[in-house]
Amino acid sequence: MSGFEQSGPSSEGSGHASLQREFELATNNLLELQSEVGSLLQRSVTDPLFEHRFRHRLEELQRQRKDMMIIWARIALTWKMWGGNVVLEGAPDEQSAVLPPPSTAQASFPSSSARSEPEIISRSRIRRVEPRASMIDDGPVSEPSAPVRAPLEYDHEALLEVLRVLGEPGRPIDHTEGVREELGRLCSGTSAFRIDVWARMPKAIQQALVGIVVSRARHVQDEVDPDHIPAEMSGDLDRVFSSMTSFSKREQPGFVFGLQRHHHPRGLTWLADARRWWADLADFLPDPGLLNPDRALAELRRAAATTPVADENEALLAIAGKAIDAGLDPEDPRLVSAMIPHYDALRKEARFKHLRKAIRELRKLDEQSEAELTGGTELPEDWAFEGLVDGRIAIIVGDAPEEVRKRLSEVFRWARADWITGDAGRSLEEAVDRIRQGQVDHVIVVRRFAGLDADRLLLPVCELARVPVADIKGGFGVTAFRKALEVALEHG
Repeated sequence: MSGFEQSGPSSEGSGHASLQREFELATNNLLELQSEVGSLLQRSVTDPLFEHRFRHRLEELQRQRKDMMIIWARIALTWKMWGGNVVLEGAPDEQSAVLPPPSTAQASFPSSSARSEPEIISRSRIRRVEPRASMIDDGPVSEPSAPVRAPLEYDHEALLEVLRVLGEPGRPIDHTEGVREELGRLCSGTSAFRIDVWARMPKAIQQALVGIVVSRARHVQDEVDPDHIPAEMSGDLDRVFSSMTSFSKREQPGFVFGLQRHHHPRGLTWLADARRWWADLADFLPDPGLLNPDRALAELRRAAATTPVADENEALLAIAGKAIDAGLDPEDPRLVSAMIPHYDALRKEARFKHLRKAIRELRKLDEQSEAELTGGTELPEDWAFEGLVDGRIAIIVGDAPEEVRKRLSEVFRWARADWITGDAGRSLEEAVDRIRQGQVDHVIVVRRFAGLDADRLLLPVCELARVPVADIKGGFGVTAFRKALEVALEHG
């Protein structure tokens, strides 16, 4: 195995021991930086968006590597001046004969007499950090290692409850309300009561919990626009870091990057690190699907579409309950739309109270939308955003009858409006290419009809290309489209 072997002065005096620790730390840091640089360079060959997404990160890593190389070289030179040696590590069964340094009473430079008795010094091997997919991608690790399963004696339900409170790491936070929600989750997830629950978990779970909280807190601290952080909530961020520091000192769960201010993310961003920790935590659950609302929604949609409407349908209700337990909001337009035909069955169980209410509200919006589309509703004469819509090119993720599409095009006067049904993967890929090429002016997502790939494929590209995205969570009439476009274009 290639790497570094370090040998040198014996541990006479604190100076040698301190220098040895500094050398080992510098070597580890240098190897990790080199691994990340190599991973990014490899990624640049195949990723067409590399220049936009990773160029600045690569430049920063190369600068850090250069600085760390200077530090490493200075320590190594001092080590050699004290009589030690720095050599490349050989195969595991080899031994390196190194010469002992002079004692601290001797001159700073080694003398010939000091080298008369060669001595075999045991190695101090430095582990090479191999490139991982999680270092180079904000998405899931492409080749995950085998899941690490927790001991059977720990409380799975308690861990599931903690993870539901924390919630899965989402997209980068770019507005004040997102910061409020994130800090609220982090504070709730690290309350005194839940920290007591953490303390009863295995060390590996404790480490991952600290890791995900710290990574998300660092995302807010380092990667979110400071203008989006409410002044009154800065103390919440401090309390989260203080809580994690105290827990780590008390429970010793294992080292986590991020608790010291000079730490940098192990992946491209702190948010990417948080997603990696989340994947690790999900592996400890007997059914990781309980934390995957998209998977649960897909299962529910299939079941709802193929299940006959009936007052009693325990199998469908069980699937709907699982989707909500997985973290899907009972008012999510996709869930609500799928369960509209099965409203009567939902009355059998009290836990679907909020879902039933959302269905009733969506039905009212549908009636209003239909009235608008058939009653000749038009845009206000002095609509401020007309120039940003009239004659422009739009992509609409959703579904609607042909007469509805025609009516909306008449009102908004798009030069071209392409409708993409939520599950049309090929059409989504073509839309992504058009957005990258600057051929789309804005995107409209009718949330109730959006497929599971819309967020994953379309929205990140729109963010990079600065294409406004209008998000429609309710009806599909003229008013719903107009209000969503106003929000998107005003902030776009």
